[in-house]
Amino acid sequence: MTPLRHHSNTSSQERDEVFVPRFKSDLPWYSPYVYKYNNPIARLVLLAMQLTVGWPMYLAFNTLGRRYPHFASHFDPSGPIYKGRERICIVISDIGILTVSFALYKLTAAFGFWWVMRIYGIPLLVVNAWVVVVTYLHHTHRALPHYDSSE
Repeated sequence: MTPLRHHSNTSSQERDEVFVPRFKSDLPWYSPYVYKYNNPIARLVLLAMQLTVGWPMYLAFNTLGRRYPHFASHFDPSGPIYKGRERICIVISDIGILTVSFALYKLTAAFGFWWVMRIYGIPLLVVNAWVVVVTYLHHTHRALPHYDSSE
């Protein structure tokens, strides 16, 4: 999906791509235990999960993303997220991800798991956490109006 399409849909209840505000009827079963009763431990667990596995889960499974008629993944060129010419770009991106994954595998075999984690894994984790925080703030600030297709 092009960044233009993504950014033009920010704040839309139907077409925003990530951190789409949910109606109360669509909230998960655990929401009252986390937010209504102000449960700091549950909030900390959710925050830790969002900052560590949130970005990979969104890319792989569209977790907390826009709802599509069927399964959506940012790695699937034939999925509902992409249109036309964007699909070949996803194939090229997937080839790049596989290439980097193989290189990381070879580095792990040569230098060890913890060396690769220290040099690549932890910096990646920090960058991913910042991406999640900035995106979350851009999509959920209280002053940001949200609209539906009637507006």
